[in-house]
Parts: sequence; C-alpha cells; structure tokens
Amino acid sequence: MAKAPRDSSRALIVWIVVPLVLIVVANSLMFVVYQGANPGEDWYSQVWGFLQSQSFLAITGSLLFPIAIFLVENRLQIIQKRADERKEQRLECIGKTEEVWSRLQSLAFSVSTCDALATGARPEVIKLIGTVHDFKNSGEQLISEWVLRFPDLELETIEDMLTMINVVSDPTYAIAYRLLDAPGDPSTRELQGYLGTVADVVDGVVRYPMVEILSLSAEIDDPATGRRERPAKEERRRGQLASLHSWAAGVRAVDRRFINVGPFMEGQDVDDLRRAFTEVEGEMVARGQRSVTGEEFGKLSSAYDRLSPEERTGLLRYGVNGTSVEHMRVTAAWLSTEWLRIEVEERIRLRGRDGSKAVSGSG
Repeated sequence: MAKAPRDSSRALIVWIVVPLVLIVVANSLMFVVYQGANPGEDWYSQVWGFLQSQSFLAITGSLLFPIAIFLVENRLQIIQKRADERKEQRLECIGKTEEVWSRLQSLAFSVSTCDALATGARPEVIKLIGTVHDFKNSGEQLISEWVLRFPDLELETIEDMLTMINVVSDPTYAIAYRLLDAPGDPSTRELQGYLGTVADVVDGVVRYPMVEILSLSAEIDDPATGRRERPAKEERRRGQLASLHSWAAGVRAVDRRFINVGPFMEGQDVDDLRRAFTEVEGEMVARGQRSVTGEEFGKLSSAYDRLSPEERTGLLRYGVNGTSVEHMRVTAAWLSTEWLRIEVEERIRLRGRDGSKAVSGSG
C-alpha cells in the first residue's frame, strides 16, 4: 500500500488526534473535579450531570472546532483536486482533438494533391493508405475521449462533430484507394479536386466551433469560473453548437440524396445488392422503422453473399456513401456555396459596422 504523504499525516495528528486526546484528558480531569463537588450522587448520576454541564460543553465544543475546520478544509481540497484533475484531462482531450483534426487535414491534402502517375508513386500511395488506416483508429479513440471527458455533451452534438469529421475522412480513405486502383482514371483526379475543396471549407468553418465548444464546456464546469462569467460563456457555447449543427445537418441532407453502394463497381451481383439496399431503406422509411427486421437483414445478407471476394473488398474500400463523383461534387458545391454566403454576410456586417462608426465620428 502507498504511504500517506508526511504533511498529510502531520496535519491529521495536529488537527484531529491532538484535539481528541485533549478532549479526553481535559474532560477526565474536570469529571474528577465534578465528582468532588457532588459526592452525594451515584456514579451514573455524576456522569449524566457532567455531560450536561457547561464545563463539558465548553471543553468539547472548543476542541471539536479545529477538527470540524480540518475536515471541511480537507473536503474542499479533495473537491478542488478532483476539479483540477478533470480540467487537466479535458484540456488534454481538447489538445488531442486539435491534433487529430490537423492530421486529418494533412492527410486530405496529401491525398488530394498526390500524383499517382508519377514514377515510383505506387509505394508512396501504399504508405499513404497505411497512414489513413492509422488515422481512422485514432479518430475512433477520440470519440471515446469526448464521451468520457465531456459527459455533458449531448449525443446530437457528438453526432454533429462526427459528421463533420467523416465528411472529410471517409472520402480521404476511399480516394486513397482510388489512387491505387485507378490512378489514370479521369474520375480519380476529379475526386481529388472535390476532396481538396471539402477539406478546406470544413477546416475553415467547423474547426474553431468544435474546439471552442469543448473549451467552453470545460470553462463552464470549472469551479474557478465566476458566476457572472457563466451566462456569457453558455451563450457563446449555444451559438457554436447551433453553427456546428447547421453545417452537420446540411451535410447529412446531401448524403440522404445518394445511395452509392460500391461506387466504381460494376456487375449483376453489385446491382442486386444496390437494389436490395434501396428496397430495405424504402421499406423502413415507409414504416417509420429505425431498426432492420430479420427479413430485411436476410435480404441484404443474401445479396451480399453473392459478391465475389474482390467485390466485397471494393465495397469495404468505397463504402455506401461519400465516394462517388456525383456525391462528392454536390457535397463540395453545397459547402462552397454556404461558405460564400457566410463571406458575403460578413462583408456586409463589417461594412455596416464601419459605416456606423464613420457616421458617429463625423458627428
């Protein structure tokens, strides 16, 4: 067992053990005096009378006071220590979030600018794919960190954050494989261009809100944050949550317009799987279901089992959404248009602010 710190043991002796010993010794002496002053009472009456005497109450109360102060102070120190530890862990999580986001942007840039037709490019592409795989694992760990370190975050917020990471990470993963499978296909270069656009816009409009949401959550929960500061921080946090949700909802709205089961794949079995996927989704929407029934799962499983090993590998590489040329084109267009709208509104806002200041100054 670990030994208690020397300072802690000394404080325990000074503030608890010594007062308790003094209470026993002082009350014992005073009880002897009380017995001498009341010789006619039996022993039980003497004990009961002494316990109700002013002497007993004064001695016990005065010596219990430092014990109570010590216990309260010790409890406050424990609470503060736990708060400091929680704050440090949250700051570490925020740092990991920024690190993972920077790695994602770096990977997206590498994939979007990679020249897969250059001499000796294939080993570099394979290495890049390995890096993307490693990133996906670290991204999944980050989600667990959010849930553990920020239990006050609602599930909807975590889903929004994950959506804005996936809109970059999923196509980065798929297009990296496209560089390996079809480096000379014109669609590959087109996909790289869309990926670059998506990554740049998302980095510009979502990175800061995500980090600030986590930072403000940590500050609001920190006991050191003043009561007057909290409403302003909570208001800022609500604004960033609304901004993040708006972008994530827009991305998901685009996703729902497409069903890209195995993009870049051809063949009757792949077409059958696409048809089964579309039918199951349509049935679930019509019935208002949120879970796949056994019959519907059997339909998907039967269609998937007919795929060849190569087709199954392709399905894993390119997924269901996010990697077809049309889907990437529409996603990049929506993000870019929204970004332009925000830029126009910001220019108008600044122009109005500068104009009002000019008018005020001329007066």
